[in-house]
Amino acid sequence: MQRRDESGERATGSGDTAIVVKRRFAVDDESAFGLEGGAVLPSSRHGLGIGSGKPDWVLNAIYSADFGAWHTDLNAAATRLGASDAGAARTLLLGAASLSRSLDDHWGVVGEISGTAQHGAESARQLLVATSYSVSKRLVVDAGAARTLRSGVPSWSAFTGFTWLAARVF
Repeated sequence: MQRRDESGERATGSGDTAIVVKRRFAVDDESAFGLEGGAVLPSSRHGLGIGSGKPDWVLNAIYSADFGAWHTDLNAAATRLGASDAGAARTLLLGAASLSRSLDDHWGVVGEISGTAQHGAESARQLLVATSYSVSKRLVVDAGAARTLRSGVPSWSAFTGFTWLAARVF
């Protein structure tokens, strides 16, 4: 991860580590609800300004549906921050809507718009685009970019990651 603050100071390092457990509740063949619970573990070097140095706890509700070749996910999440800026609440709310599509047996694309709200802090909105590659039914790698949607100078970020289906618990 690379981050530059308003003074132009640059920090580079790995970000924090997130662990998420997800449960799906099927409605029918084309739609489902889901619940995710997770923790963001402070694994980054806090002195670089990347990460807060404290764990965060996340609860996310999801609605998913298929429309022909397209798939949509709607998310509503609440995060209890381990640390927050002075004057800002420790609860962060998030809403997101995505539209994705498989291109073939391995490749997929997604676009997402999201926003956050936190009492005592400026709201944020962003647009994200990404691609994914299914290595197997249990392993998917992805990469993409996101841009803030606000007046003034936009902020860009890039990311990579993977999703691994470790075990089916229930």
